[in-house]
Amino acid sequence: MASSARGTGRGIRRGIGRALGQGIGRAFGRVVASAAASTMEPVALDVAVDDLPGPRSPGRLLRLLAAHPTGVDAAIVLPCAALALIAAVLHPERQAPGLVFAAVLLVPLIWRRSRPLAVFALLAAIAFVQWLLDVTSPGDAALLIALYSVAAARPRRWTLLAAGVTELGVVLAAVRWGGPPVREMFSAFVFLTGMMIAACATGVNIGGRRARLAYLEDRAARLERERDQQNRLGAAAERARIAREMHDVVAHNLSVMIALADGVAFTLDTDPAEAGRAVQAVSDTGREALGEMRRLLGILRDDAQQDTRAPQPGLGDLDRLVEQVRATGLPVTMEISGEPLVLSGGAALSVYRLVQEALTNTLKHGGPAATAQVRLRYGAGALEVEILDGPGGSGVPGGSGVPGGSGGQGLVGMRERVAAFGGIVVAGPRPTGGWRVHARLPADPEPVASADGAVPGNPAQHGPAQHGPAQHGPAQHGPAQHSPAQHSPALGGAMLGGPVPRPVAAQRVAS
Repeated sequence: MASSARGTGRGIRRGIGRALGQGIGRAFGRVVASAAASTMEPVALDVAVDDLPGPRSPGRLLRLLAAHPTGVDAAIVLPCAALALIAAVLHPERQAPGLVFAAVLLVPLIWRRSRPLAVFALLAAIAFVQWLLDVTSPGDAALLIALYSVAAARPRRWTLLAAGVTELGVVLAAVRWGGPPVREMFSAFVFLTGMMIAACATGVNIGGRRARLAYLEDRAARLERERDQQNRLGAAAERARIAREMHDVVAHNLSVMIALADGVAFTLDTDPAEAGRAVQAVSDTGREALGEMRRLLGILRDDAQQDTRAPQPGLGDLDRLVEQVRATGLPVTMEISGEPLVLSGGAALSVYRLVQEALTNTLKHGGPAATAQVRLRYGAGALEVEILDGPGGSGVPGGSGVPGGSGGQGLVGMRERVAAFGGIVVAGPRPTGGWRVHARLPADPEPVASADGAVPGNPAQHGPAQHGPAQHGPAQHGPAQHSPAQHSPALGGAMLGGPVPRPVAAQRVAS
């Protein structure tokens, strides 16, 4: 009976060995290839976080097992312990050694998740002692479990080392316990090798899936952080842009209003009519400033409401700006030369704000005899803008760091605006007195001229010499030809029977 059972067991081992010998190589190759593909780093991940590819969602059973690791370990250890008890009952002569080695091999599996390499090394040493003492035990399955843990949690080199140690143990076990016939020894070797390969390949596959999932989660987190950073940078840039707009609008219009209001104080008793016109000019400037502020506040609305915003000022509004400053009593001339070039709306707005800020600084900080010149020169693919004040002017831009400056943000805003379109700004005192602001903005090299020959930025006709560096005629911009009907002392200090200095208060307004 015993010999029949022994023969049946050998037949089963031979059949299993042949089956594993024929198919285990191909199966292992497919599993390892799948594991390698799953651990391969994606080539391109520059996609949205929501579009990142990921592994298929695990089934309910796998989710349950992942949520209860202690239960999984118990389900693995308990069958091995039960087999050890059965073997001890069937072989009483080996009961004590078998149970001892089974316990010593199975207990360290408690730490297989946190210390896989240490657990594997300990179990390999215990198994070698077991081999030396010629004691068999079902607890040897713990070595395969430890090999799986190493393959799932550690780099490839440690997996190969652990697999080599396990295979050495397979050879030793097959030689000692495989039986005297070489065929049975080979069958035992193939069977145990197949078990080792299955444990190793399963661990590599599971570890690869975990690594890929962790990589994708980290990538998604980094993309989300980068997106948040971009949003914050965009919000900061938008706040800086709105701050520049508000500075330019408020500083310019308030400076004009203060100069006009101070002019009213000089003529309220002597020329009530002129004082009334000055008050009306203050009212008009205030309404314009209010409209500009409403436009700026419209920037903060949603996209659907932003479509209704009024167009922003550009080169075509420079004449109106110059006339507005002239109304305060500051003599201003404007020159335009060269073939006009195409400027984008943002670049044209930057030029307008640049001129506005420079004239505002001259209005605030210039002396009683200050004058201003605005020059626009269209060159080869670029527009040069130059604003000069003096002699007698001290138009120190805000934030320039020059003693006597207001410490505002005017010069910083100029540079930021022009730099956004690839241009540069140079500002500083002139050797002969006064202040100079020079900017250069690249533009479309194709010249653009209107049908009537007008130059962009100057709706008034300049005559045949419009493309040369000619000074505007007396009827347009001459600083010395302001008649009493145009600019009276009530409007800030133009000459009416003698020069009237502009109020000191208008020179001290902070930028």
